[in-house]
Amino acid sequence: MNTDAHTQAFLDAASAGLTGDPEVRREVRAELASHLDAAARVAQAAGFAGDQAAAQALQAMGPAADIAVELVAANRSRLAWRARARLAVQALLAPAAIILALASVIQTLVGEGGQWLPLDMITGVEADSEIKMLKPLGHLLPSRSRPRRLTAAQQLIFSGDKARRGAAARERAIWEAHPTNMVYLNNYLTVAMANLRAFGNSPQAQRVAIEPELALAAEAEPDNARFQYLRAGLLFKESADITVTAPAASNGVAGLALAISNAPMFDRAMQEFLAGAQKPYYRRYAPDMLRERLAMLGEPQTLSGQLYRFSMAAGVLVPDLADARNLGRAACLEAERAAAGHRPDDARALLEGCWKLAVDVHRDAFCLVDVLMGSAIIGIYSNLAPAIYERLGDPAAAAAARRKAALVSRPVAEWKAQRQARVNTPQFRKNEKILANHGSMLAGILNLNFGESLSANDLRPGRLLEYIIAERVVLEVILLTLLAVLAATLAIALRWRLARGGAAAPLLLLPDAGTALRIALAGVILPLAGYYIYTRWLAMGGREFSAIFISPKLILQAVTMVSLVIGLTGFLSADAVRQRCRRLDIAAPPSRLRRPVRIVYVEMMVFAIMGCLLPSEWLAAGNHNVWGQVAITLTRTVAGLLAGLLLAAGLGAVWRHWRGLPDYGLYYGTVARSLAPNLALAIILLSLAGRPFLGREEQDLVRADGITATLQSGGFTPAESRLVQRLKAETLVAIQEVESGNSAGHRISAESSGE
Repeated sequence: MNTDAHTQAFLDAASAGLTGDPEVRREVRAELASHLDAAARVAQAAGFAGDQAAAQALQAMGPAADIAVELVAANRSRLAWRARARLAVQALLAPAAIILALASVIQTLVGEGGQWLPLDMITGVEADSEIKMLKPLGHLLPSRSRPRRLTAAQQLIFSGDKARRGAAARERAIWEAHPTNMVYLNNYLTVAMANLRAFGNSPQAQRVAIEPELALAAEAEPDNARFQYLRAGLLFKESADITVTAPAASNGVAGLALAISNAPMFDRAMQEFLAGAQKPYYRRYAPDMLRERLAMLGEPQTLSGQLYRFSMAAGVLVPDLADARNLGRAACLEAERAAAGHRPDDARALLEGCWKLAVDVHRDAFCLVDVLMGSAIIGIYSNLAPAIYERLGDPAAAAAARRKAALVSRPVAEWKAQRQARVNTPQFRKNEKILANHGSMLAGILNLNFGESLSANDLRPGRLLEYIIAERVVLEVILLTLLAVLAATLAIALRWRLARGGAAAPLLLLPDAGTALRIALAGVILPLAGYYIYTRWLAMGGREFSAIFISPKLILQAVTMVSLVIGLTGFLSADAVRQRCRRLDIAAPPSRLRRPVRIVYVEMMVFAIMGCLLPSEWLAAGNHNVWGQVAITLTRTVAGLLAGLLLAAGLGAVWRHWRGLPDYGLYYGTVARSLAPNLALAIILLSLAGRPFLGREEQDLVRADGITATLQSGGFTPAESRLVQRLKAETLVAIQEVESGNSAGHRISAESSGE
């Protein structure tokens, strides 16, 4: 291009009317310069010297002012729509991309205002051997916040009065708002008994504070034994203690020792206990409160919503059970003292009270810990009552005690024996393998191996839910990375704008429709479509296995997807901007690393895609054969190298554009500023296409998940619910047989005699 002063002045004057759009001005200026060069070459061919040829070309072109008017007229509509497009890019596209990306990330991190709930499945119950198995969850279930669209009255029932300090005070507000509702009253007492320290630092202060509440409850529901049992438990804590010694090797029965520190108060505790045993029924209303609160939540739509409902069910407080077991122990031990002290009537009343307590716990049972605790109290009765009746000189009563304890404890005892025997059965081992290879993490935590037949298809919804969560994390990684690159480009553009001072500022080069479509297709749409086909339609995607089981392959898939979207979007966008800068005569620095980086990137992507196509069994975390270990090692190496390459290339590009030579400042700033629209468009496409799609899939899978679904009563999973209902029903039938005086007890006696 001719660079003499006259030519440059002509070009400046001819394009002066296009200063409002620097990109169009440079484009038109380059086109005019090209025409001048062509005209100068024609003049040179006609015999004119260099300067004369340039002058002839300028003369042939005509006055610069006339050309300027024509150019403005010819580009008026183009300038208008480009001005609107630039405004949209600057004021709408980039801000929209930032808002969508941040909103998506924040929603993933915290849900809808979510929180971490530290919950213990069995509050207030000591970890005896028979109930240790009931703590499968541990702590910290991720959850979403409580529903937002509740009326004030519903919000009170769901959460209590948040303005009050302390869990018991918050729950008391519900009862105060509905003083005749026994569900809310008993819910308040449940929370209060689990938080006795809020009522005082000593057992006496706690009892004095809570006794008026128990009196009100007993007055409101006089037939419910619960309030006498709770008061008896408080008196017992203040007056006595029970020491449990290790089981004897001969019979496996733990030794119990009663230490009374306040005899009159202990006697009052036993009187309250016996008064409770005379009541028609015992009811805590815990499942009623749980059902009401779960109904407010409605059906879960997301995995976090499902976990929140599960955490509510698993977090139901059962502080009564610790007191009930201690009362059963104390009653039998006191009956032993009464028999030794020649008080047979007191001894019989206490033993029958212990039996009635076990029956009450069974009848009010709604979860497995209730059933096991009722069985434990029957075990206490079975271990102590026959010997006490023998001491009282009543062998018939001793035999009857053995018979009814054996009959009522049989369902739980047989289940425990079957469970123990099942560990060594082929079906149990098969279920364990199915859970490990095909079950979700939640399925493993819930210990779903109750002996029933399991299949990979049963576990499919829960397993795929974990993949949805993993894909959402990958999506957020891509969005955050693109957002970071977008922020870096804007910072670089601003840096060169300030550094160049009054010189030409970096340009915002708008991509044409074809370029934008090509980048969107190759960088976002095609990788997403390919990933969808690979993971949803092809068996090699590995979705028939759990995410944990094929974690090496899952990691490679994630790195490959991130590298495809970020790499292709970045490289294609950068190439489009560089080519545009070249056409606009914006001087660019030489690049020696661009081609080698592209070659290595393509090679690594080929290796990564080939790794994703390997059989899933090869890349299973538990694969210990030689080929499996080699495949896993290569997979991890490729994933690490690919991630490292992408990170190094990105950081290197940012560094070069930030610290480049000032002579190329216009180029660096223009490239950085012009990458922003392409990156913003990719972010918007990913946000609008990826997250809604994953949300719909998650919702469908949550609805289809019948293996880890939360139930409103009877248990926390379908398998556990079925077990609880069966054990409870069988135990209640046995209790009915005992109470009706049928031949069941005689049958057991005959069987025992036969043995």
